[in-house]
Amino acid sequence: MKKLLLLLFFLPLYIWGNEGMWLPCCLSKQTQQVMKEMGLELSSEQLYNPGGKALANAVVSFGGFCSGVVVSPDGLVFTNHHCGYDAIQQHSSVEHDYLRDGFVADSLNKELPNPDLFVSFLIRTEDVTERVLQAVPAGTEERDRALIVDSISTLLAQEAVANDTLLRAEIIPFYGGNEFYLSVYKDYYDVRLVFAPPSSVGKFGGDTDNWVWPRHTGDFSVFRIYADRNNQPAAYSPDNVPYHPDYFAPVSLDGYEQGSFCMTMGYPGSTSRYLSSFGIDERVNTDNAAMINVRTIKQAIWKNAMEKSDDIRIKYASKYAQSANYWKNSIGMNQAVKELKVIEKKQALERQLQEWIRRKPDGRSKYARVLTELKLNYRNRRDAARAMAYFGETFANGPELITAALAVLNFDFEAEEGDLERNMRQLLEIYANMDVNVDKQVFVAMLKEYAAEVGKEFLPDVYPLIEKDF
Repeated sequence: MKKLLLLLFFLPLYIWGNEGMWLPCCLSKQTQQVMKEMGLELSSEQLYNPGGKALANAVVSFGGFCSGVVVSPDGLVFTNHHCGYDAIQQHSSVEHDYLRDGFVADSLNKELPNPDLFVSFLIRTEDVTERVLQAVPAGTEERDRALIVDSISTLLAQEAVANDTLLRAEIIPFYGGNEFYLSVYKDYYDVRLVFAPPSSVGKFGGDTDNWVWPRHTGDFSVFRIYADRNNQPAAYSPDNVPYHPDYFAPVSLDGYEQGSFCMTMGYPGSTSRYLSSFGIDERVNTDNAAMINVRTIKQAIWKNAMEKSDDIRIKYASKYAQSANYWKNSIGMNQAVKELKVIEKKQALERQLQEWIRRKPDGRSKYARVLTELKLNYRNRRDAARAMAYFGETFANGPELITAALAVLNFDFEAEEGDLERNMRQLLEIYANMDVNVDKQVFVAMLKEYAAEVGKEFLPDVYPLIEKDF
């Protein structure tokens, strides 16, 4: 087999090819042929094989927000440094600054537990589109459709794991809710930190190099999955032992050669590739603009305080990195949309679509006003969408005083004991990693930025009070 470079760390389990996202469960013969022609010598069964051994068995969803790959018979997992960053930060202090200096456990008993971290192994994925959509009557209003889809999805997910309490199932919509896929997972809840590089390696290049190619960052961290004595999922316990996977990915130290086949397998969040030109314009000038403008202000306040205090630097390291990650992503996305003329290319496709409809008006008349209605609806919601984007960034994702208050107001005191303990830890963590004086500066800046960017009709009732008394 040709040398296979697996970039498994950053990206539900799909394969990115030279075009689009490919689901391992549903590879068409055409797709398999394309991959073969590109140099892949693994069969589709070696990529994904429910009940058997395949590469997909080694790729995990890390914490529900990243990807990881199991590389040893004792449950060793590699993921990105930034994916493990929150766990590293939680174990760091001024005295033991693992963020700055790195961390290595030279024995199993020195590996550090992370109470709320988990990894998910994919058991199987199947297309349940027909079963979901047959429950939706033709002509159903969108709001009612969403309720029906949610109800039938819940029932199908429960049905899929009814005979095994260790499994979890979820149904995810694709292509704007035109297709639905059921995925079944097994979650492991005892995940311990084994190795973290120092920031000079793990964050080399910082925000400047993030989302840029080529990139020279040592963006990796290492964890280990633990299980009970029967190799089954269990909450953290000193009695747990390293998990022994059914399959782990072999790691080659031979490097790669020019022309080596390369693919990425992992868990990307979502794709917006099917947005219309109007949707892309809204993304650029509303969602991304709000994220860029607001986070630039918030991050400057954080960074100024972090540079003056090691205690604040450690407290704010993870949330600064999370905020800056998609701040930089939005900047790059807006630049790429402009430089690659993405909107213009979408408009050309839309003209082709309109011509396709025009050629057979009898059979395609129901599509005749699709683009016109899209354009009109995006235009009619422009101001409200802008206000929502700025409100989300300035308040819902701005001052942590608001985050903490909302968490208290919405706290579920009747939850199951395990969930109750986890929710309490997360609430306490907000307070533990917040400097009140820094957050007050952020709060004032967010109030000003929101008022400056949206119309008066979108200002909450607190603003007249601020003008009158302050």
